[in-house]
Amino acid sequence: MAQHADLAAIVFSGNRTAGSAESKTVSRIRRLVRGLAGFPFRQAWFGLQKTYRDELGGPPDVETIRVPEINEPEVARFVERIRPDLVLVSGTNLLRGPLIEAATSWSRLGVVNLHTGLSPYLRGGPNCTNWCLALSRPWLVGNTVMWIDQGIDSGDLITTECTPLNGSEGLKDLHRKVMDHAHDLVLRAMTAINAGEQHRHPQADFEEPGDLYLTRDWTPLRSFLALCHHRLGYRRAFVNGTVKRERAALNTIDLVS
Repeated sequence: MAQHADLAAIVFSGNRTAGSAESKTVSRIRRLVRGLAGFPFRQAWFGLQKTYRDELGGPPDVETIRVPEINEPEVARFVERIRPDLVLVSGTNLLRGPLIEAATSWSRLGVVNLHTGLSPYLRGGPNCTNWCLALSRPWLVGNTVMWIDQGIDSGDLITTECTPLNGSEGLKDLHRKVMDHAHDLVLRAMTAINAGEQHRHPQADFEEPGDLYLTRDWTPLRSFLALCHHRLGYRRAFVNGTVKRERAALNTIDLVS
């Protein structure tokens, strides 16, 4: 990002979640089961992060703050002081109204959200690429840039694209292609926005409302299904033309003025 845009500042959020009423023992057992079931996906994701660190080094040399949760009041004050042209949100907890209002007020162009999923067809988390595998719908692997609102990946669309794939991808390679494509797409969207192009497509205008998946829905069974579908059916969906046929029927939003 810093190599292609005038990056003013970064906020790193720890994505702290609300506490649970269950006992510590039950919570630990639940985390252990989820960790074991999701190990291949965690290994791919953390391996990808290491690859990016090795290739790019540390964070860019710009003003940076770290907060336990993105909606901390400190974040709104930080945006007010920096007053950026555009605020880009990616990989955080859901932004609440006060922060969205503050970020919109103190930025020249507004607030956009990079969603590593294809809205409106697939929204939510924790990782929509893995959801595509669990649902055996690899044709929905893609990225979205949208104007942020208070919903979950529900803002007006700026652009959407399917990630170019060939069916030979292992888990780490698949996530690498998705993230590289996401970075390229958001840079192109930012360039268009800065040039004054108007891109705003309400998701309500789509005939198909799509599906919303929440982090709590990602169970060990979903991890198992995703792994099975990746190993047994992923490549076949490309070879037999299913992915090409299904993608041709999707309504995606191009960056065309």
